[in-house]
Amino acid sequence: QMPKWPWKPWLRTGVNVASGDGDPGDGTHETFFNLLPTNHLYYGFADQLAFQNLINPFVQVKLAPHAKVGLNFFVHWFQLMQRDDARYAGTGAFDRKSFGFTAQNAGGQTDVGIEYDAVATVALHRTTTLELGFKDSDYTFWNGFLAPAKTPKPIIDRLHSEITSAGTPWIFIARASWS
Repeated sequence: QMPKWPWKPWLRTGVNVASGDGDPGDGTHETFFNLLPTNHLYYGFADQLAFQNLINPFVQVKLAPHAKVGLNFFVHWFQLMQRDDARYAGTGAFDRKSFGFTAQNAGGQTDVGIEYDAVATVALHRTTTLELGFKDSDYTFWNGFLAPAKTPKPIIDRLHSEITSAGTPWIFIARASWS
């Protein structure tokens, strides 16, 4: 942190690591379980991943151009710790059947993708903060598209190709908080 410099720049880097299960078939589940997740704070605004079987190196730059304005920029690189375990998604224990997390077979892959986040925070009043942000990402997986179970593989391959080549649009996130 450089509190005496203009805009008070703060450069931070680190690695968030959550263990995976190296042998999912042995009857003992050894993947880290994040009981109280705080996704945005540590590993991105996109909420594509749960903190399980994950390696997340990151770089963050925070700036304060004004006493009431903060700017926060992140780059996250995501990889799976164990290629035989799953890629987990979800934001916490809210479902009795799955504890709020889903798992997708990693297919022997460890590369998950990169996420870029930018957030501006404005203190409107001593009890009111407005936070505006956007994210962009380049993930090696896609979610949310369903097809019937007996859809022929060439059609699934074509759908995958078309959807992933379309790219991920920027997402605008607006959130206000009062205390």
